[in-house]
Amino acid sequence: MTKSYKRLEADGSENFDKVVEESVLNVSRQAPSKVLPTPWVSALLTPEDYASVPAAMIETAKLISPRDGGCLRKFRGGLTHENGWYASAKTRRFLYWEGMTQFDAIRRAECDDAVIFMMPEPRRFRFFLDDQWVSYTTDLELHLSDGRKFILELKREADDLRDQAYRRTLAAVSNCCAAIGYHFRIVLADQIFASREHRYNVDLFASRRFVNVDRSALSRLRSVAADKSIKPTWGNLVRALDPANHLRGAALAQAFVCQRKVKLDLRELILDYSPISFPTRA
Repeated sequence: MTKSYKRLEADGSENFDKVVEESVLNVSRQAPSKVLPTPWVSALLTPEDYASVPAAMIETAKLISPRDGGCLRKFRGGLTHENGWYASAKTRRFLYWEGMTQFDAIRRAECDDAVIFMMPEPRRFRFFLDDQWVSYTTDLELHLSDGRKFILELKREADDLRDQAYRRTLAAVSNCCAAIGYHFRIVLADQIFASREHRYNVDLFASRRFVNVDRSALSRLRSVAADKSIKPTWGNLVRALDPANHLRGAALAQAFVCQRKVKLDLRELILDYSPISFPTRA
């Protein structure tokens, strides 16, 4: 279970025994690779937004992270909007979330084969902009299987970005992310799920993430993956995992998808003949 990572003192200062603060320019980094558009990606900052950020800003930037690699924010309760903990099988942690947009993004990442790690609000940037210190806490961090790392800013709708000063802050954050080898993306609520079926499948598969997978189930999975005479479809996998109990076979298959042992496109309606694949890591 994740501990209480950090608190703010009454005067706004950090509890430094639980966090690490370092200069952005001193962070070990790797230049971000080129990114192709995906359902996660939203290009909502303009060249003018980036041009308005002074080049010297990056020299003042600080990165604050919890020592244990978890969330900066702890559960508070008593809020007027949705909030709570999410038990993540992928990270083996309880993840704090606020607002349905963040909750939806966490659940999608839990079932997304491309995502190997996720953490809500894991970092804070501080930098000097417009003659004042600005503090920004990231919404969601994703690490992908191809090595790329993303910082996501989650918004309900594009109108939330109307304020020019706020857009300038986000452009500065994007520059900070690039300096430490991260991609910065703004994602709107309606971009998290590709379709109604996608949302339904994520809800269903995420609910199976803690299904008990015993050694015999793993052995049957490896047998199916190795048997070239069996067509790799969803129905064949479910029947092979438990020929006598369809519901248990489906639950095991859904758990394997969450564990990234089976790859299945959750954006479409899932039928018996839906194609699957078995990554080498299975």
